[in-house]
Amino acid sequence: TIFHDTGLSASGSMSCATCHDPARSFTDGLTVAIGDPGLPLRRNTPSIVNRLFSSRQFWDARSPTLESQAFLPFLAVRTPRPPGS
Repeated sequence: TIFHDTGLSASGSMSCATCHDPARSFTDGLTVAIGDPGLPLRRNTPSIVNRLFSSRQFWDARSPTLESQAFLPFLAVRTPRPPGS
């Protein structure tokens, strides 16, 4: 499925399921998410359980629908956390 397709990531090594692991309630269990290409991001991976019932997507609510949020990870600039922050 597209959820497990690693060909959609810049490096070809990550899929949605890499961070939204079904065995971990669709999160990664990490304090801070690891992005592509393996750099720490600014926030942890939110669970996608019951996202259908939410009126806002992402931690900062920047996407109003599931459909619109599906494209944003591909368009995002991967900004690693500064060391020590």
